[in-house]
Amino acid sequence: MSHQNLDKYTQYLIDRFVPKSVFVNADLDILYTHGNIEEYFSFPRALVKFNVSRMLDGEVLLLFQNAVKRCLAGESSLAFRNVAFSKAGVEKLANLHFQKIWLEDKRQEIILVEITNVEPSGADGPKDSSPSNQSVIWNQQMKNLEMQLGDANQRAQNLIDEQEATNEELQASNRELMASNEELQSTNEELQSVNEELYTVNSELQLKNDALSQANNDILNLLRSTDIGTIFLDKELQVRRFTPAIRKHFNLLESDIGRPISDFSTTLIGVDISRISRQVYITLDKYEKEVEDTNGNHYLLRVLPYRTQDDLIQGLVITFVDVNELIRIREQMLTFAKKFKAIFQNSDDIILELDAVGDIEEASNGIGPYSKGALVGKNIFEVLPGEETRRLKAELEDMSKKFRPLSFEFEIRDQNELSRYYAGTMIPLGDNPPNGSGQVLVSFVAIMQDITKNVNEQHELTQNLAAYEAFMDNALHQIALIDRDGTIKYLNYAQHTGSSKKEMIGTSIYKYLGDSEQGKVRSSIENIFSGNPFETVRFNFVDKNGREAMIELVATPVIIEERIRYVALIGQESG
Repeated sequence: MSHQNLDKYTQYLIDRFVPKSVFVNADLDILYTHGNIEEYFSFPRALVKFNVSRMLDGEVLLLFQNAVKRCLAGESSLAFRNVAFSKAGVEKLANLHFQKIWLEDKRQEIILVEITNVEPSGADGPKDSSPSNQSVIWNQQMKNLEMQLGDANQRAQNLIDEQEATNEELQASNRELMASNEELQSTNEELQSVNEELYTVNSELQLKNDALSQANNDILNLLRSTDIGTIFLDKELQVRRFTPAIRKHFNLLESDIGRPISDFSTTLIGVDISRISRQVYITLDKYEKEVEDTNGNHYLLRVLPYRTQDDLIQGLVITFVDVNELIRIREQMLTFAKKFKAIFQNSDDIILELDAVGDIEEASNGIGPYSKGALVGKNIFEVLPGEETRRLKAELEDMSKKFRPLSFEFEIRDQNELSRYYAGTMIPLGDNPPNGSGQVLVSFVAIMQDITKNVNEQHELTQNLAAYEAFMDNALHQIALIDRDGTIKYLNYAQHTGSSKKEMIGTSIYKYLGDSEQGKVRSSIENIFSGNPFETVRFNFVDKNGREAMIELVATPVIIEERIRYVALIGQESG
């Protein structure tokens, strides 16, 4: 028997015994059909997807919808008899069987609807006692509606109960929320007050933060710009911060922060910085010493405890101050002191060291009747004569304020009751205090010379000059005393110039001479002061009356105390 024949027989059996069937899903979409169902369903045109709701109407559609819902809700199968299908005015009866099935390759619930045709009975045949299609549908619909109504009533009652319970809870919660709201309102007012305080505090903190930021920037710039090498150590003597200038003494990098100071070597000679640091941290005593490095530079090493504002010790501060200039100045001061001491001990001048009130602390030589030993311990105003003491005391206060030297001269009698003459200068010495209030008087230095010989010579010169002037006043010729600069020191009478004797004394002789005559007279004066016994100068001169005359000037030296003091110019008219 061939496969083709077998298919025909199989197909006959299927058509003969398998009822017409429709497979639908929950949305009443037709998934598959078997048999001729067009006598029951109306197939719309131009639809690719078929749905029962578009193919049935009226009571049959309601039956399909309820049956599918009930199967999906849990009923495994449902059967309906004598269901009337109406199509094109022709009514046909059929039995319907609904069953939920599950196919492995389908991922949805499927309802199988089997349709069995019911042949109509003859007029004489037996009557089918089954309920009519319409009654079954309406009864079933009533039952469904009653069930749905009962379920709805039950759900409504449950919802009402839940709503009442929820309402009571909401009322209680509302009361609690009102109380909480009042508390929150009070808390909000407190928070508002706190917020205002916080805003004020925040503003103050911002100002402090800005000040701290500025101070930190100032400190960083100070540390970067200072020439003082500085290391900050913590309590474990580990490097916490350092200035760039410290690299002259330690080879430190930024990555070395946190390492102990004992790990680093130094260029300083004979300095164990680790030992010194431990000693200062234990004793809290400042360490200060002048040190020298391998290049011959001198530094002042200071090691101090690092103290906080609360006076807590948080480590150490090590500084290296360059004192090369101070060393140089100190050496210069020592040299100057040695020179001053040599001058003090060997000078012919009188050098007195006095304190701020004028007490003599040291003297290089004696004054008048006082030896240098007798001067020590005395006050300068006890040594000076009364008139000079009064003048010095009157000017002492002004001199101390302005720090200007004060010159003075005085006469005193020695142990032989002979007059001794002294000229001196008193120099105030001051110091600048740390408070910057200006110089403060510390001491004086008085330097004096014995000018007795000069004074006596001046007295003698004055006497000799007076005698010479008397001689000149009685001379027949015009005579003028001229110093080396050409100043007329004395004149017996004026002639030819038109100026009086009083007007000419103290003026320059060159004022009264022409350009050519000035050179001749100046040369003659220089030659006399250089040692020539006399010089002669001749020149034409026009007097105040317009009269022209030949003037002859004879220059001779005026020797007083074996020194050429002046030049005498003797003038006369020559024929």
